[in-house]
Amino acid sequence: MNSRLGPTESFPEDLTALDDIDVQVLHSRVQRQLDHEYATACEAHPETESRHAELLEEFTRRTVEASAWRSLLRTIVEENTASTQALHLGTPDVALDPAIFAELVDDLASPTAAFSFITTFESLLDQRISNIQRALEYQDKEAVVTAMLSLQASAAITGAGQLHASITQALKHKPIEKTPHGPLVQQLEAEANLFRKAFADLKDHHLMATQNSL
Repeated sequence: MNSRLGPTESFPEDLTALDDIDVQVLHSRVQRQLDHEYATACEAHPETESRHAELLEEFTRRTVEASAWRSLLRTIVEENTASTQALHLGTPDVALDPAIFAELVDDLASPTAAFSFITTFESLLDQRISNIQRALEYQDKEAVVTAMLSLQASAAITGAGQLHASITQALKHKPIEKTPHGPLVQQLEAEANLFRKAFADLKDHHLMATQNSL
């Protein structure tokens, strides 16, 4: 199965008939297609946008009780105020910005869906970094820009501050296809590992909060 769902490919007529996991998988494929379209054409296909909106509406319909989770997020945000402010002021030294992740929870109306979205992003990190490295090795300007924009867009949505900042800085290099790939790839790999640790910590916090609420 293709990891992306193109606008001409079949799409379920009734999302309500799907299991939660099927909706999450479908959302991941549509989101990847959306990222791809923005990265390659700088705009989304109307059908992809429509499908993305339908999936968000379905997530909203399946809203779960998340008061404990939202309270936890507020606590994490308060504990990381300095780091969060640094990110928004242009000094993104946080691996995972909980404030942005809280916005993702709001957008998807479900912490489960947000975790699924971040898990998909996490699982694609190695491949996206490899795509950047390969494009730079071949000095293929179009491929370099596409690979970098793909990671940049997803990092912005997930709150991966360090990764987003590194890619944003790399995109300023002229000519971009001449960017030394060794140091950049090492930096991205290190930041990806920090993101994974931050995400694991966030999941642990959520698990403890859920258990305590039972």
